[in-house]
Order: sequence, then C-alpha cells, then structure tokens
Amino acid sequence: MTPHSTVDDECRRLVREYIFTKEKEVIDADNLGKFYRFVNNKMTCKSGVGALRDNDRNLVIDNKQKADLLNNYFASVGSYDDGNDIALDREVPDNVCLESVSFTPQVVSRVIRKIKPKTSSGPDGFPSILVKKVARSLTFPLSEIFRSFMSDGKIPDIWRHGIITPVYKSGIASDPGNYRPIALTSVFCKVMERVISAEILQYCKRHGLISDQQHGFLSKRSTVTNLLSGHNDWTNAISKRHTVAAAYIDFQKAFDSVCHKKLFTRLSSLGITGNLLSWIKNFLTDRQQCTRVGDTISDTVKIISGVIQGSCLGPVLFVLYINSIAKVLPDSVTCLLFVDDVKIYTVVRSDVDKVNLQNALDRISDWSVKWQMPISVKKCSVTVYGNSVAITKPYYLCGCRLKFTDIVKDLGVTMNCNLQFTEHINCIVGKAHSRAYLIRKCFMSRNPLLLMRAFNTYVRPLLENASPVWSPQYNYLIDKIESVQRRFTKRLPGYISLDYPTRLISLEQCSLEKRRIVHDLVLMYKFVFKLVDVQTSYFFTLRNDAVPTRGNTYKVLLKVSQRNVRRHFFTERTAFIWNSLPPSVVDFRSLSSFKRTIYNAHVNLFTRY
Repeated sequence: MTPHSTVDDECRRLVREYIFTKEKEVIDADNLGKFYRFVNNKMTCKSGVGALRDNDRNLVIDNKQKADLLNNYFASVGSYDDGNDIALDREVPDNVCLESVSFTPQVVSRVIRKIKPKTSSGPDGFPSILVKKVARSLTFPLSEIFRSFMSDGKIPDIWRHGIITPVYKSGIASDPGNYRPIALTSVFCKVMERVISAEILQYCKRHGLISDQQHGFLSKRSTVTNLLSGHNDWTNAISKRHTVAAAYIDFQKAFDSVCHKKLFTRLSSLGITGNLLSWIKNFLTDRQQCTRVGDTISDTVKIISGVIQGSCLGPVLFVLYINSIAKVLPDSVTCLLFVDDVKIYTVVRSDVDKVNLQNALDRISDWSVKWQMPISVKKCSVTVYGNSVAITKPYYLCGCRLKFTDIVKDLGVTMNCNLQFTEHINCIVGKAHSRAYLIRKCFMSRNPLLLMRAFNTYVRPLLENASPVWSPQYNYLIDKIESVQRRFTKRLPGYISLDYPTRLISLEQCSLEKRRIVHDLVLMYKFVFKLVDVQTSYFFTLRNDAVPTRGNTYKVLLKVSQRNVRRHFFTERTAFIWNSLPPSVVDFRSLSSFKRTIYNAHVNLFTRY
C-alpha cells in the first residue's frame, strides 16, 4: 500500500464520519412519527380481509358479505348457559369484599395519560386523541360520571356496542375461523375499565386470589417468567437423569366461550359483590357488535357469552375465570398458565407419575365441561423431555388420544424434546434476513443512520424476543444470529470495506451477542432485587459473604452442572458474569442506572464479537 492510498483512506474515513454526524443531527431533529409511519406502511400489508368461504364453500368477495359472514361466525362461537349451577365456597372471609371502585380526578388523569392517541374512534365517535388533548378539563367531570355509573351499576347502551376488527391468526386465510375478533369500544368506557381492572387486580393480589401459576396480564410477570419457570424445573430434573412429561392444552375460542352466569358466580366467590358486580353484569349483558371490513360495516348481532377481546377489563375477567383450573390438579403435577395457554407436567420416576398425569388430564377435561370451556383436542399434545423411551403409555384428553411431538412451540419459542432451540433460531434468523432485505428495498435514502434505525426497530426485536430463555451457547448458532446484523451493516453505503467490529463502532452499535448478555444481566438484576414476581429461591441462592474479595456484594451461588441442558440454563450461564461485575463501574442502586452502566462493564470479555 502506497502512502498516497493510506492518506486517501484516512480522508474518506474523516469525510464519512463528518457526514454521519451531520445526518444524525438532521434525523434526530425530524419527526420520528413520520419515519415510523412510513416504515410501517412498507412493512405491513394493508389489503385487509381477502376472499372468504362460507359454510357451503362458496367464495365471498364482497366486503359487506365478508363482514356479515365474519360477524355471524364470531357471534356463533359463543355458548349458552347449560343450566348447571356451580356451588363455590367463598375464598375470602365474610368481612372481606370489593363492592365498589372509587374514581378520583387524579386516578382518571393518570389513566388518560396512558391511552394511545392514534387509535380509531369508537362507536360513540369520540377519538382518543381528543380525550388526551382536553384531559385537564375532562378529569373532574369524568370522575363524577364514573362515580354515578358505579353507584347505579349501569353503563350507557353505546358502551355495550363494539366494532370488530378481524385479525388474521394463522392457517387458511379464507376460513373465518382463522380470524380473531378485536373489539373497538368507547374510549370513555376504556378509561373506566382501566380504573376498575387495576382495582380488581390489587384486591386479588392483596388477598392471594390469583394462582401463582398464572403469568398472563399480571404485573412483574410475562411469557419469559412463565417459560423460565418451566425450564428451571425441567433442566433440574434432566440433570438428575429423570424424564419430564408435559402436556400442552389448547382451549377453543377461550375468550368467546366464557359463560356469563358462571363468571358472575366465580366473582361472587372472590368477594366481588355489590355495585361493582352489578356494573360488570351490566357491562357484559346484552352486548352487540358489528364487524368492519374495509369501509363496510356488517349488520349488528347480539353477543351471548364471552369477555371482550380488545377491552381493558376482559383479560382480567378471563384470568379470574380460568384461575380455578390449577386447583383441580393433583399435587404431583405442576401447572403453568399464561391467560388461556395451559401446560401441565410431571417428573416421571415411576408408573405412578404417569398415572398422575393422566389423572390431571381427566380432571382438566371434567373442569372444561363444568365451566363450559371447550378444548381443541387436535391442537393439544404431549412432549417428553429427557429419555423419551421411558414414556410408552398413551395419554387421553376428552376421550381422544393425544399425539406425541418432539418439537413444540411454547409461547412463541420453539424447542425440541432435548430442550434445544436450534429450530427457533433458524426460524427467527430466516425472518430477520427477509425483513432486513425488505428494509433495504423500501428506502430510496441511503442514509446509514436512518437504515440502522429501521433495522433496530423492525429486525432486531425478532432476534431478541425472550432471549434469556433460548440464548445460544454454541458458536455456530451465535454466528448464525450475528450474521443478520453483519450482513445488513456491510451493505450500508460506505461500510463494505470495513470489518464488522469497526462498522459497529462507527454506527454506535454493539454486537447482538453482547446485547443478549446484557438482557440476561438485566433480568438477573430483576430477580435479585425482586422486580419480578417469581420465587427466586427456586432459581438460585444469594451468597452471604461478610467481606467480598472480588466483584459485587450481590453474588449468587454457583452450582456445578453435570449436563449441558442445565449448564446453559439462564441462571447458570449468567451467574458467573453477574458475580464478576465490578461495583466500581456498574451502578446497582436502581434498574435504570444499572442499564445505563452495564454496557461499560467488562461484558466484552465474555463475547466473541
């Protein structure tokens, strides 16, 4: 290389850095809303509902006919009360109850601030942006109106009307059964619902009325806590050379199948009575809905059952409705819930454990009949983790034999019977490459910062969702995930000649591997400082060193794992890095300060990139 070429390269580098800095100042000053709206329009399909087939297999292409077909189907999946009353014992003392909810201007104002401003107008025609703009003037009159509605136990008729948006789930797009009904309701009703649902959850948590196995729609719980709870038990059992049999239960149209009469009985047993119970009854009874396809709205139909998907109170009511399923199971079988996703499992040491799992399945079948929650047996399955040869006994649910499967998708994470996530990583990497390619094709601009911002917003989350559960330890999987960002950055204008570490420094990014380690450490911080609602003693034990010689004062005990399946589990792989965090660099005083300082710690020592 000649001296002239070296000077030219240095000049090009300085010019690139200057342009990058100036473009960054311009973009940061722009309206990010316009940027994200543009990308959303390019990344999503707005064609709406395609052609559907009716019960006679005729093709329906007219929007009005499609709206009526979907609306009638959504209304038909409900269930009438079978007339069998359920006798429930009161779960709280007689002097404990929740009869009403108070509405203060402060509470109403706090709820209005959390409303999304860009949602469409409800059946009453009031958009959410209007409520947010005039929130200061509305808080007091709204609090008085809500107080009046609660004292009467009634709501306006327009609040019991919903405009359904059909959302495609999976399967054949022409089948109306593959669409989920999401209701658009009055924004004022949603404000009142949020206050009520928050009060109900606080009441239930205060008196321990929600099962510890439920992880859905609860604060400090998520799909990650659900998955880690199960994997903690399974990896512990497999490391001791035991076998785990797990059954995955899928309910059919769970939210739409909730029987109102049985729900009210359930609420009464929890001490939810008085004006509040009357309000909930009025809220759910005599509801009507219509479905919108394009600019066309269907005829209105009456709803006979179910809690409203898209409302604020519906998920809370469903959690309370399904809560009792964990209580019918034998002690030897563990249950984990995420709203209507149910999995039960047991460690198989003898034939007795196999019988106990079948007994649990029988009890779930009986529970589903009693509470009118039909099970979609075709979607249920059994997976054996560990020595699958040890399980030869077939399992039955609702009189049907359950299929055995070696690969299962649990709350969005795919894993095999060896608790490995190769299939999951292959899937997300394929999706990420496709989306990264689409981003490069969407933009006329070749601005590296703008393209990188789109990558971080629309591609990187695909590669990081629930990463503490599946974070890989094998180099070939680490390289496969990293290849998405490596390929994208190399194709940015002016970066093809730079190596990967230099590109990351120039773009002010870090490797995906380092980000996964940081996510592990942040979650470990939440575990140590009780910021997640799980029993941390099941995962690890804190050391009680009087005078720590190295690292921080919040060390966890390291356990010797004999098998890789446990050695690569979240707490085991993170403990060593966590214990070595220097207190002189990392700030443990709060979660925000920890996140801010963790990137400056010596995390790079544990990464390949």
